[in-house]
Amino acid sequence: MSESTGQLLLFDFEETVEVIDNGMSQFNLLDKFSAIDIQVDQRISEIEAEYCKRQEVIFYETRDILKRNLSELNNLYEKYGEKDSFSGREESFLSTYDDLKYIKNRIDSIYKGFISRITHYFAIRHKVSLSSNEIVGKYDENSISYTIILDEIFEQLGGLSFKEKAVEEIKAASRSIIYNKSNLHIAKNKLSIIDCVYWDSGFLDDNKSIRYDDRRVRPLFLALSHFMNGSVEMIYRLGEVYQQLNRGSSYYDIFSKYEIGIYNVESLKMFKNGKIEIVFSEHENAEAFKNEYLY
Repeated sequence: MSESTGQLLLFDFEETVEVIDNGMSQFNLLDKFSAIDIQVDQRISEIEAEYCKRQEVIFYETRDILKRNLSELNNLYEKYGEKDSFSGREESFLSTYDDLKYIKNRIDSIYKGFISRITHYFAIRHKVSLSSNEIVGKYDENSISYTIILDEIFEQLGGLSFKEKAVEEIKAASRSIIYNKSNLHIAKNKLSIIDCVYWDSGFLDDNKSIRYDDRRVRPLFLALSHFMNGSVEMIYRLGEVYQQLNRGSSYYDIFSKYEIGIYNVESLKMFKNGKIEIVFSEHENAEAFKNEYLY
């Protein structure tokens, strides 16, 4: 996926946005953000910047309402927190747990949700692994912004672009499926991988399908896809095969040869003993794939 020249919103939040006082602000925060000049940032696309900007607006509006409610409830609780002379209980109808602590927890929850939503967005969009937990503990609901989250995301990329990070993870995952290099064999243009598939069998029949927690076939197919055309997503033909392997032998002839016939991969074949055979267009391609993605 090509990364287009992006834009990133840069602003001083305190100077730009009026503090909402008792719900009497004349302008919605979304209206204010729409009037802010957007400056070029090569790290993300304009669509990504717009997504992040909107999530921040929603977060701040929600947080501010919750904080105002918490402040009002605290004031009410303090006002009627004395003991009733008749019952010996507090006069307030409020609960420190059900009301006050609940709102505090909700503020913390939307803070975490704001960070998680943006990190998940970029992780899914660019096919990389990102951790929101690494960001949550460094800030709080008063100091966080989407520009800070972006800085932390790029810190996790370790100086790589999203595409470079995705490729690095694809290769790391495909190499991890080979526990013993002696399981790899090349004969002419055919690469065989022993013990590469773990099959599950159905309870009521002998339907064989790849395991639900499959950690081998999917990484292998992603590596093949990248080798074939540089994609960080599974190409359509391999996706078809993968879906059939998930459904199983009662529905598809998964142990027959799958003709691929595109790019530099000719065919795939699965065996009940867990072996996979990949036939490449040339011996050099078989060697190149093994060395780059499996060693």
